[in-house]
Amino acid sequence: MHQTRRTFLCSLGVTGSAFVLLPGCGTTTYLGVGTVHPDALSGDANAADGNASDGTDASSSSFVFHLSDAAFADLQTVGGMVALDLTALKLLLIRTADDHVTAFSRLCPHAEADLGPAQEGSYSAATNTLTCNLHNSKFDGAGACTSGPAMGKSLKSYPVTFNAGTGVGQILLK
Repeated sequence: MHQTRRTFLCSLGVTGSAFVLLPGCGTTTYLGVGTVHPDALSGDANAADGNASDGTDASSSSFVFHLSDAAFADLQTVGGMVALDLTALKLLLIRTADDHVTAFSRLCPHAEADLGPAQEGSYSAATNTLTCNLHNSKFDGAGACTSGPAMGKSLKSYPVTFNAGTGVGQILLK
């Protein structure tokens, strides 16, 4: 039986745990697999087998994640946070709604405290507020500081495309 690349990748599931990203090389990297077909983001179940496209985006670097991967399990529920280290970037992913994931720089602009869930950060889904517990700066859903010593500063945000149906998201790193 002839197996397409799409069928093969789907049969693997997402069991890899290697984090690989080469910023500036214009690649979309998928945990432990390599590249992912863009149709996984659109949810098109009848998409081409992937032979026409390898999932890369030559215009910018991006990172693709899947909620079924253990590293992203906390994003399966609204209010979940995941700290992600990508070469020189420290990111914080937050599931802010059933169909939305945000990505911010993980470093507070006041004193560069790490806002990761195991560090100085906490997130309230009820108020959509991220708090730096080091000096109590609070950031809204857009990353703007609303109170505390980081007032007037914002967390750097990164655009995220997320498909709740497939559990696949893509962070644009440029």
